[in-house]
Amino acid sequence: MTQTPQNETPEEAARRAEEERKAQVRLLSEMASLGFYDAAKSARWLNSRELEGLDRAKLFEGLRLAPSPDIALPALVRLIERAPKVVQLAELGADAEALYRLLGGSEALGEFLVRHPEHADLLEIDPRAFDGQDFPVSLLPETDEEYLTPIAPLDTVYRRDLLTAVGADPAASAPVAQLTGKVAYTALRVAYRRHLTELAIYDLTSFAPVQFMPTVGRLLADLAAAALEGALAIARAEVAQNRSEQTVAAVELAIIGMGKCGARELNYISDVDVVYAVAHKPLADLPEDFAPLDENTLTQIGTELVMALSKAIMAPAPEPALWEVDANLRPEGKDGALVRTVESYTTYYKRWAENCPAQSPPHRSYPRAGRPLGPSYAPLHLGICRPRFLCRVSAGHAPTRHRQHPRRRRRPTNQARPRRPTRRRIHRSASAARARPHR
Repeated sequence: MTQTPQNETPEEAARRAEEERKAQVRLLSEMASLGFYDAAKSARWLNSRELEGLDRAKLFEGLRLAPSPDIALPALVRLIERAPKVVQLAELGADAEALYRLLGGSEALGEFLVRHPEHADLLEIDPRAFDGQDFPVSLLPETDEEYLTPIAPLDTVYRRDLLTAVGADPAASAPVAQLTGKVAYTALRVAYRRHLTELAIYDLTSFAPVQFMPTVGRLLADLAAAALEGALAIARAEVAQNRSEQTVAAVELAIIGMGKCGARELNYISDVDVVYAVAHKPLADLPEDFAPLDENTLTQIGTELVMALSKAIMAPAPEPALWEVDANLRPEGKDGALVRTVESYTTYYKRWAENCPAQSPPHRSYPRAGRPLGPSYAPLHLGICRPRFLCRVSAGHAPTRHRQHPRRRRRPTNQARPRRPTRRRIHRSASAARARPHR
């Protein structure tokens, strides 16, 4: 704000006000050319204390790259307040492509960096450093031996980092977290969003985003699988607080990705569709004096693990929830058991499933967590429900091949059709009505 000089004549005050008005009009016009939707509202952020000393030409040069400058400018001011070193990046203008494209492309990720300014170092990475390669390292073979079904990689960089964040050993067959409660939830979600921010930067700065999109879908699905694996490690530690560690260790839980997650075609705002399979760990891997668990106890502990891992993903915590874990694609939907054994799935599908591609999208199901048990679920789909297709069934009713709209109920022949109330319609105009003489 310019200060009003003392002893200013009315003519000088009017001339100064006109110059300020013209300067404001030029500023709003320039901001509109940059892509601002509400330039008048966003212009107030330019007078922020955090932007003092920043070259406005360089600032506008960078904001020109932002998908939404209206989102990027407030996020930049708030981020500089929490991490002052970001000013040095903002002064680079168009050379700080990662900064401006991320803050203008995702309000949620900008809020993440404001909450955790220690992760602002991601804005300094070279956007061209990503070679476009997937993370193919896996602890499983590329295909299973019987049906040659591709298996999604499980031992990714994402999995190792997220398990380490909650204090679990990535090399263990059944990792158990050292952290529990909201502390573990926050650590898991922060590690997840750090990798998500890095992937979003590569996505927003890609030369060919359409060609890069399938890779992004695969990596998002693998990142979601890593989050589920970390949540399962937290769940094992929390359930073991009420049960013995050996009892929890005797339960193998597999998380099977369905829909876009299972097909590795996930997007940024998708929920994650899964089903859960449970099995008893081989007795050879358990102590000799361990009493085997019956199926009811097995499914009960599996249900407790599922509820605990869902809390790690979705429960309130200092760090917001990740996404919704949707298990409604299980047999019988919401009315069905949350956890089943592979034998229970087999019995159900043999009774109710049929080849009905018209009712189901062509998505393949991949094991997303649970290495020993997960691959045994894929042959179940292929052997019973045909490759890629899984029919939707309702509780107590066999599925039909084609869904048809229910027919309208016919009226009995001896029942008269109800007459609609008649309306008097006037087609002549008002002028014609006035011209017509009254009788």
